[in-house]
Amino acid sequence: MNCNAHARRKFHEAKFTDKKRSEHVLALYGKLYGIESYCKETNLSFDERKQIRREKSVPIFEELKTYIKDQITKITTLRSPIGKAMAYFSEREKQLGMFLTDGMLLMDTNLTENSIRPIALGRNNYMFAGSHEAAQNAAIIYSLFATCKLHEINAYDWLKHVITVMPSHPASRINELLPQNWKPSTITNP
Repeated sequence: MNCNAHARRKFHEAKFTDKKRSEHVLALYGKLYGIESYCKETNLSFDERKQIRREKSVPIFEELKTYIKDQITKITTLRSPIGKAMAYFSEREKQLGMFLTDGMLLMDTNLTENSIRPIALGRNNYMFAGSHEAAQNAAIIYSLFATCKLHEINAYDWLKHVITVMPSHPASRINELLPQNWKPSTITNP
């Protein structure tokens, strides 16, 4: 898969040098993102989302592909902002359209990028973690907290529970304590 937000951003940047083509592509992307918003707001199942995409998004994405394929031949240089945007899309059109084949896939990688942004921003601080092992431990903790956030779990409550039960919890069942599996009311000490 590739990220449609990245492809869309390139057309937004090209708007200042080729307004007509850029705005046409951005309008099509607006329709696609509108459909995705509807699916999210109505809390559709993966199967329902796939069906909506098949009915509504596939024709729009096909129009987008056809338009770019037609217009890229009319551009004088692929080094221009619109040329770069169209070349980027053309080189990745199959991967950009993967979200249409499965309701579980997202149209872009924004959720993932937003969840790892704190890690990326703190990367310079890790140089002073004291050792490579300490930096790896910090990365593990960040990953666990990001997983808590993704699953809407209070990280403090999760960590407090894990630290309390870990000394007597069997290592063979350690996966029960991972944030995505953690259910404080169902986990008991052996």
